[in-house]
Amino acid sequence: MEQNNRLFVIFIVILSFFTVTYTQQWVNISPYPDDNSGIQGDFISKNEGWVFKFSFPEPRSIFHTNNGGKEWNKIYTHPNTNEGISFIEMTDSDHGWMKTYWINSSDYPDHYLRTIDGGYTWNNMTEYIPIEKNAYYPFYFANKNIGFICTGIDSMDQSAIIYKTIDGGYNWYQTETHPFNYYGDYYPYAVEQFFFIDENYGWAGCDGWWDEGLTIYTTDGGEKWYKGLDPEHNYIADIHFISPDKGGVVTYFPGASVEVLITNDNFETIEYFFNETEWNQYQYTICFQNDTTVWITGEPGIINRSTDGGATFDAYQTIDASLYKIQFFENVGYAFGYDNNALYKFDGSSGIEQECQIINCILYQNYPNPFNPVTNIEYSIQENNQIVSLSVYDIKGNLVNELFKGKKQNSGKYVVTWDGREQNNKEVSNGIYFYRLKVGRFSISKTMLLLK
Repeated sequence: MEQNNRLFVIFIVILSFFTVTYTQQWVNISPYPDDNSGIQGDFISKNEGWVFKFSFPEPRSIFHTNNGGKEWNKIYTHPNTNEGISFIEMTDSDHGWMKTYWINSSDYPDHYLRTIDGGYTWNNMTEYIPIEKNAYYPFYFANKNIGFICTGIDSMDQSAIIYKTIDGGYNWYQTETHPFNYYGDYYPYAVEQFFFIDENYGWAGCDGWWDEGLTIYTTDGGEKWYKGLDPEHNYIADIHFISPDKGGVVTYFPGASVEVLITNDNFETIEYFFNETEWNQYQYTICFQNDTTVWITGEPGIINRSTDGGATFDAYQTIDASLYKIQFFENVGYAFGYDNNALYKFDGSSGIEQECQIINCILYQNYPNPFNPVTNIEYSIQENNQIVSLSVYDIKGNLVNELFKGKKQNSGKYVVTWDGREQNNKEVSNGIYFYRLKVGRFSISKTMLLLK
C-alpha cells in the first residue's frame, strides 16, 4: 500500500510538470475556411502578419492582422486572374515584397512586386531584378533597403553568384563569394535561402553539386561571404541563428535521411547532432526562440522543442499538417503548413483560458484523473454547426486513438468516454497522454494520466 501511494505521488508530480509545460498549445488562427491547402505568409512581430492561401483561386488574396490573428482583414486581391502568389516577405509594417507566377503556363515571366503601404498596393519591380525568366532564385530583404538574390553559379570558380541592393531593389551589384576547394577541385554551390539577424550578420543555406548541403556567412552586410558548414551533409532545408555564433540547420535527402546540427561557434564545430535514427520525422524548419529554446518541425507535423539549447528535444505537440516555417517574437510563435489550412499560433504568455476564448470553446480536465482504465473527456461548444474531432496522443506525439473525427455538433456541453485503448482495441500502458479537441480550424489540448 505504501509503495502504491509513493508511486501515485511520483506520477502526480510528473503530471503536474507536464501540465505546466504543455498548458500553452499551438492553436489554429487561419482566417480561411477549412480545406486541404496550406498557408504562406510572414509575421514581423507578435501582432502583425500577412498571409495567403496556396490553393487556387485563393493565392490572389492577402489577409492582414494587427492583433495576432484574432481579427483578419482582406487588404489585397491580385488583379490578374491568371497569376498566383509565390511568396510574401515583409520587412516592416509598410515595406515588403511579393512574387507572382503564371498559373497555367511557364511561357510567361514571374514578377517581383514591392509594397510601401503595408500590402494595399504593389508596384512591379521585375525590370530591376537581375534574373532570367522563371528561374528559381532565393530572394531576401534584410530591411526595406538592403536585399539579396542568388542568380546561379560562377562559371570560373564555381562559387555562388550573389547580388545585393541598398536602395530597395532598383540597383544591384555582385558581392564577393569565396570558392570551395573540395576533393582537390572547385566545388559548385548555389544559395537556396538567406537569413540575417541584423544588417551585418547573415547566413545562406546552399546546395552543392553532389547532392550535399553547406553554409556561407557574412559579417559585413553581405559584401563578402565566407565558408561555414562544410559540404558533408544533406540539402539544407532551413537555417536559423540567434546570435553571430549560436544557430543551427536542418537538412534532408529526399526519401533517405535527415539531420539536425546545432553550433555555438558558427559551425567551426558542431555541438549537437541528430540523424534519422534519432529523429521522428522529416524536418523542414528550425527556429531559435531564445538561447535555450529551439523549435523544429516538418512532416508529418510533430513540433519538437528543446529547452537546453539543442542538447535534447521532446515532441511538444502534433499538428495535422506538414509544417514548413516557424517564426518567434519573444514568447509568441507562428507556424505555417503546406496543407490542412495550417496557420498555428503559440502564445507563451497566455494560458488555456485565453486560448479557449479565441476558439470559442472550452476543453475541461478529464475525470477521473489519474484514471484506470476509463476516463471522461468533457468539452463545450458555443456556436452551432461546428465540425468537431477528438483524439488521444502519447507523450511522443504519436496518435493513440481517434475517438471521433469530423462530427457536426451544435452549441452545448458534451462528454466522451475513453477506455484506455488504442485504435486497434489494444490496451495502452501507464503514462501521460494528451487529448486534443479540434473545433473547426482551431484545436486545443490537455494532459491526463493513466495509472494502473
